[in-house]
Amino acid sequence: TLRGCAEYVRDHHLGTKIFAVDAHGSVIFGGKPGKRLIPGHGAARQPELFRADLADECVRVTDLDCVVGCRRLVRSEAILAGGSSGAVLMAVEQVKDRISRGATCALIFHDRGERYLDTIYSDEWVEEHFGDVAYLWQDQPELQPWMLATSRFLEGPKSVRY
Repeated sequence: TLRGCAEYVRDHHLGTKIFAVDAHGSVIFGGKPGKRLIPGHGAARQPELFRADLADECVRVTDLDCVVGCRRLVRSEAILAGGSSGAVLMAVEQVKDRISRGATCALIFHDRGERYLDTIYSDEWVEEHFGDVAYLWQDQPELQPWMLATSRFLEGPKSVRY
């Protein structure tokens, strides 16, 4: 997904900044391998299609970030997303102060959450691995005020405007 988007942006000379999102403990964008709890987010090796120049910046997130992002998405937007989608939301949270006011940002939520019902969406699993952290999503009835999610019914994915 990243490669296709990056090549399109570059081929069409778009003034778009691309942020890759990767897990702490993943080696896709360099770094040391480490333990990761969220399947499908990060990797122990670089894929064959990897190119170092694909992203302008790589934002790393923790497994807990993935959980919090997913729980916030389902709570405020009714989006049952997978771990890497939660990671994308939390990566934007990390870089939001560096995004120009009025910029349009596209977040790609490329995985669904039904595979994660026994992990990310299980209160027992979350508490076992991270402790009592539900306040990280329960104390926020909606996404942060800087984010306005819009959706076109049956026309495409959600988009985020700053």
